Amino acid sequence: MESRDWIFLNCGLANIVFKYIGSNIEFKNKILRVRGFPRDKPNIDIPKTTEIYKYINDKISPFFQNDEIVDMQVFNITTQFLVDLDLKLPNDCKLSIKTSESNAILMPNIFNYYTGLDYSDFHTLKLTKHFIFHIAPQGNIIFEFKPKWLYTPPDHHVYCRNCALIIQRGEDHIACNLNLLSQEGIKDWCKKIMKSLAKINDSEIDYLNLPKLFEKALINNLNAFKTLYKLQNVSCLLYTSDAADDMQCV
Repeated sequence: MESRDWIFLNCGLANIVFKYIGSNIEFKNKILRVRGFPRDKPNIDIPKTTEIYKYINDKISPFFQNDEIVDMQVFNITTQFLVDLDLKLPNDCKLSIKTSESNAILMPNIFNYYTGLDYSDFHTLKLTKHFIFHIAPQGNIIFEFKPKWLYTPPDHHVYCRNCALIIQRGEDHIACNLNLLSQEGIKDWCKKIMKSLAKINDSEIDYLNLPKLFEKALINNLNAFKTLYKLQNVSCLLYTSDAADDMQCV
């Protein structure tokens, strides 16, 4: 594996993603996810790649159907490879690569693995940072969102944790993700997302047919949402040690 064949794609709060541009068929349409740490906190202790992979593989994946979780594999890498990748990070990336790691996660690049298109073929419409559409001229659409914290709030709470946090931060509140737990709820949730999307005049969006296709795609994933809910619906735990072993860190 040569570092010159990988280019920076994006970074989050704990991981940095690189896209493969070389000719090796083994890595075609793949991305590499490496562990990072905040540049202003070089000594912070973060879980290793192998620990994360083991947790997902042992505690999460068994509950889902095969097509509901993106395939992942642990890949061995060298320190020099990570040092070379670290030099490719843009200045606005708030992370540095944890070069003491000896593994990374290799997984499909959903933009070209499933559509045959490159990321550059898509343009992005961001309703909020929680709801993002990636649209290509050929009619391919990738919808990105995070259905975090799918557990029922206590009776005395007006909002779920997702909604309360969004409102507290002064961000646009569009729809509650707890509606994703039933077909009727999904229909209502989709209508709210489509209503927000309709405010954006984009010539490449089929506003006539998209609502039904969008609703169908979400309903097809109802089992995945219910599974997330089952894993996360733990009664108001104050400490992770209060949770059963198979539910910790969910």
